[in-house]
Amino acid sequence: MIQVLVVDDEPLVLRSLSARIRREPGIIGYFVGSVQEALPILENEVIDVVLTDMRMPERDGCSLLREVRGRWPDAVRMVMSGHLDRQASFEAGPLAHLLLSKPCTWESLQDQLHRAAAVRTLIREATTDGALERLEALPAVNTLHARLGELAQDPRVGLAQLADVVAEDPAIAARVLQVANSAWLGLNRQVASLRDALAMLGTDLVRKITLSAELFEKLGRRAVKAGVNVGAVQQRSLLTSRIASRLVDREAAPVASTAGLLHEAGTLALAAADPDGWRHSRHLARQPGVLALEAEREVFGCNHATAGALLLNRWGLPLPIVEAAAFHHGPIRLPSDGYGVAGAVHLASHLAACASRPSGLPATLPSKGLDPAFADAINFVGEAPRLRRVVLEAMGIERPGPAHPLS
Repeated sequence: MIQVLVVDDEPLVLRSLSARIRREPGIIGYFVGSVQEALPILENEVIDVVLTDMRMPERDGCSLLREVRGRWPDAVRMVMSGHLDRQASFEAGPLAHLLLSKPCTWESLQDQLHRAAAVRTLIREATTDGALERLEALPAVNTLHARLGELAQDPRVGLAQLADVVAEDPAIAARVLQVANSAWLGLNRQVASLRDALAMLGTDLVRKITLSAELFEKLGRRAVKAGVNVGAVQQRSLLTSRIASRLVDREAAPVASTAGLLHEAGTLALAAADPDGWRHSRHLARQPGVLALEAEREVFGCNHATAGALLLNRWGLPLPIVEAAAFHHGPIRLPSDGYGVAGAVHLASHLAACASRPSGLPATLPSKGLDPAFADAINFVGEAPRLRRVVLEAMGIERPGPAHPLS
C-alpha cells in the first residue's frame, strides 16, 4: 500500500484524478489545491509519491518539490503540468524524478504511479530494516553532476564555463579526457582540452561520465577496503552502459546508458558504508545454496539493488534510472507489460558479465544469470546470436549497426 499526494489548483483535474486513483488497488490518495494544504498532509502522513502541478498561486510546484526534497527525501517527486517549456523544465528537472506533460493519458499516469510504487516499496523496506543508517554516513557524490546539469540548461553558459567546472576536480577531468581519447570513439587525433572533449562528447555524456567518476572515486576508495575490485566493476558498468543504449530505441538510449553506468551503485555503497559487513556477506554467499542477494539482505537489511535505488532516488535521478537499479536483477517483477530501461540494463549487465570472463565472450551466450521468466519473455535463446553482435559492437570489435530494441 502506498500513499500519493496530488497537488493541483485546477478543480477539474483534481476531481478527475481523485475518481481514478481512489479506484486503484494498493493506492491511497490525498488531493489538495495548494502547497499550503499539502504541507500538513506531508507532516502527518507517510507520503510515498508527490504529484504536483507547476504553476499555482502563492507558492508554485517547484517550491513544494524543493521542500519535499529537503524534508522527505525518499518520496518520489513527480510533476504533471501543461507548462513544461524549456524554462519550466530547467527549474523542475533537478527537483523531480519524473516530468509529465498535460494532457497526460490516465493509462500513462497509472503506469508511472505503479512503477513509482514498486520502487518506493523497496526503499521503504530498506529504511525500515535499518540499511539507511549505514548509507547516510556516506559522502555526497553527485555534487559536480548536479552543477553541470543546472549550468547546461542555462543558454548563457558556454563550453568554456562548463569545462572550468569539470576542471575543478582533476580526477574527473582526467576521466573525461580518457574517455574522449579512448579507442572506442574511433578518433584519429588527440583531444587535449576539456573544452574540446565537451564539444566532441556532448554535455549529456560528460555529465554521465562525471557522475560515474564521482561515484567510483568517492565510494570506490572505501569499497576497495572491503575487497571490491572497483576497477572491474567500473569497466563492467561502462560496458553495460554501451550495451543497454543499443537495446532500446533512440529516445530511451540516453537514459538506458546512464542507468547502465550507475546500476551497481548499491554495491559500492554497501561495501563503502560497512567494509566488514560486505566481507561477511561475501563469506555467506560462498556457502552452498546461499545467493549473494540473500546474503546481503541478511547482513544489511537490503541487497545492493535496493541500496542503489535508495541512493539514486535521494540524489534525485530520473525515475527510470532509479527503477533500473532497483530491478536490475529481476525486471520481470515490474508492474508493467514493458521491460523498458530496467529490462535493458538487466540484460546488458548479464551480457557485460559474459564478456568480462577471463576466457572472453563465449560463442554461445548462456542464459544462467538472467531472470528465467525474463529470458523466456524475450526469447533469449533465439535472440542470442543477435545479442552477441550487440556486445561486439559495444566493445568496438564490430562496426555499429542499427539499434536492437527489446521486443
